[in-house]
Amino acid sequence: MGLHLAFVANNNTNKLLTTYSGNGKTWASSTPVGSESSKRSPAISFASSGPQGFTLGFVANDASNQLLVSHSADGVTWKPNTPVQNQSSKAAPALAVFKNKLWIAFVANDASNQLLVSQSADGVTWSGSKQVTAQSSKAAPALTVFKNKLWIAFVANNSSNQLLVSRSADGVTWSGSKQVTAQSSKAAPALAVFENKLWIAFVANDASNQLLVSQSADGVTWNPSTKVQSQFSKATPALAVFDNKLWIAFVANDASNQLLVSHSAHGKNWSPSIEVKDQSSKAAPAFLGLAGAA
Repeated sequence: MGLHLAFVANNNTNKLLTTYSGNGKTWASSTPVGSESSKRSPAISFASSGPQGFTLGFVANDASNQLLVSHSADGVTWKPNTPVQNQSSKAAPALAVFKNKLWIAFVANDASNQLLVSQSADGVTWSGSKQVTAQSSKAAPALTVFKNKLWIAFVANNSSNQLLVSRSADGVTWSGSKQVTAQSSKAAPALAVFENKLWIAFVANDASNQLLVSQSADGVTWNPSTKVQSQFSKATPALAVFDNKLWIAFVANDASNQLLVSHSAHGKNWSPSIEVKDQSSKAAPAFLGLAGAA
């Protein structure tokens, strides 16, 4: 059990790296994801059945923008990547496990910015993409499972930068988007389920780069945002649940690109940030909390 972070190296290699902590304070040295690299942030998921083990989703480190996945039984040793067939994206993807299948959400690799999803029973063979009906975004989406539905959160595809959510009972038919009331962001959001509520984390839509969270009991009515105290980031944050706490991981709001984590017992009062020792990234991290697994 513990916390897993995946991220892009803070240099021109764009290598994908992972690190692990059993307590969120002491972090292992990073290990490379085989020979994989990406020009966008990765996504991470874990499935105990179906497409078993850890999966990283990422955009190829070349002009194709091909979507790729890599799998691991332990989160340390990774298999060579396989393509999400016929799917590419100009932004980072999101992953979730829903109804014993692995789902990937992403922005179309064209000017439409259409939001799309694809699913796989084994993590290797993928369905053709389906549109998240009438929804588009200028930034990467977030994906999670809440109240037995698949939820997607994203930034509006216009100058408002409004945060929006949509949900689906089957991954095919999607509800109209709902606003995360009075909340906007200049970067992609993160989603997590904690204390039976849906949580969204994001960067303030102003020059402060303040990290904010909001939560909802039903995904429709959202509480006013609250600050992740004294924490700022120039990139999308990531959320995870571990040890009965909500955790946030993010890139420092300075030239160091240091990776940092903070945690909260109830999503209101946050710990001072903890450095992920010797680890930095030029893109947003992916974050996963596991109990009873590697």
